[in-house]
Amino acid sequence: MAASGGMWTKRAPRSAGAGAAARRVFLTKEQLAGAELASRGSPEALERWGGGAVSYDKTPHPGQVLNGVPLESAEPGFWKDHVDQDYGEDFWDPWPENPHVRRSSGAIILEPDGRVWIYEPFNHYGGYAHSFPKGGIEAEEGLSAQQNAIKEVFEETGLQVELTGYLGSWGGDTSQTRYYLARRVGGAPWDAHWEAYQVKLATLQAAGHMLNRKRDREIINAVAAHLGRDPVADATKDHPVAQQHFPNPHAPVPQTESAPQTGSVPQTGFAPQTGFAPQTGFAPSAGPQGFLGGAKEWLLYKGYKTKH
Repeated sequence: MAASGGMWTKRAPRSAGAGAAARRVFLTKEQLAGAELASRGSPEALERWGGGAVSYDKTPHPGQVLNGVPLESAEPGFWKDHVDQDYGEDFWDPWPENPHVRRSSGAIILEPDGRVWIYEPFNHYGGYAHSFPKGGIEAEEGLSAQQNAIKEVFEETGLQVELTGYLGSWGGDTSQTRYYLARRVGGAPWDAHWEAYQVKLATLQAAGHMLNRKRDREIINAVAAHLGRDPVADATKDHPVAQQHFPNPHAPVPQTESAPQTGSVPQTGFAPQTGFAPQTGFAPSAGPQGFLGGAKEWLLYKGYKTKH
């Protein structure tokens, strides 16, 4: 079954499976994999496909209008006003019964001209060259899966969207993600969260090459099938890229009480000039994981100091 204009139409049966590891999407494994594609594709699609993708960094470009909708900054919090629509996901595609499986949601944003929005994580975090916006559903926020999907889209792309349907869910042993279909109604890509290096608008063919993880390639093939097109990506294998280690100039620098200048740096050979000074990599914003990466390194150093 697949959502189309609020109706459910019969499609190829989904692949077998149980629990969180089941591929919960209404296409066959062969359709998702696109195994018949002659070209394997690669993350370097921007160069290979030329005009197939447009990139937006953190530089504002006011006054732009795309497909009749201006690219204008939106005030956060609008996702709380969303009233959930019944796309049949709870009936046709229920959450796994395992309480330890983390629930998350995201959305596929389609433009009227057929292009799709994706983003490039800073430092290719997690091995992703590009991906779709998604994120965990946090109980303390009190958001539904649909509201959370709208919030995650705004945080990772800067775009304000309305949901138009349900695509399916993908998961593994520890998480399950519901993906909704959406259209852009506002927002601006240069307002994306600091973890997003660039936000990109790509044709389906270009996105099929830019998306390097197997699950995302299955999703773009499901989107193509939803639009009545042939598979655009080879999803038979996973192709993670190397994670980079560039300082993120947009990451916030939180205050920390464990800074070395408070007197915690010992004077027994581990003086700052030996390599443990904050400016050599222990600043909270250093490393691919921002503050978490810097804090982790500092804790490792503290443990080393304790043992030695």
